[in-house]
Amino acid sequence: LLSWGPHWDGEFDPEQRQRLLEVGQWLRENGQAIYCTRGGPWKPTAVFGSVRKSTAIYLHVLQWTGESLTLPEIAGRKLMSARVLNGRDVQFRQGNGVIVITVPESHRVVPVTIIELAMDRAVDGVYAIET
Repeated sequence: LLSWGPHWDGEFDPEQRQRLLEVGQWLRENGQAIYCTRGGPWKPTAVFGSVRKSTAIYLHVLQWTGESLTLPEIAGRKLMSARVLNGRDVQFRQGNGVIVITVPESHRVVPVTIIELAMDRAVDGVYAIET
């Protein structure tokens, strides 16, 4: 873990300890988008990556080029809801082969905004859709 470790007496440097506590807090708030997930269904881009677990898809948005993110639809799946992991629902629409998710700037989180998409059925077995 970043070549860090305790001193001979079991203590960490204060800066390292603080960083580990921050990582732990982030994982408490966002761990569901990390643990037990698999890559996809969309291939990663410079803007976002995606992971999936059962009926949930988690978008990890690294940069915004506007208020909306447009993704290809997943064949045979319907988007039921979308929310930022900070608890705020976001607007979405699905149709004409695309899913459009709109996240106001006030709902975004730095350095990564994680959006949970709840689908009507499992997305397991859906792999590497080009964006």
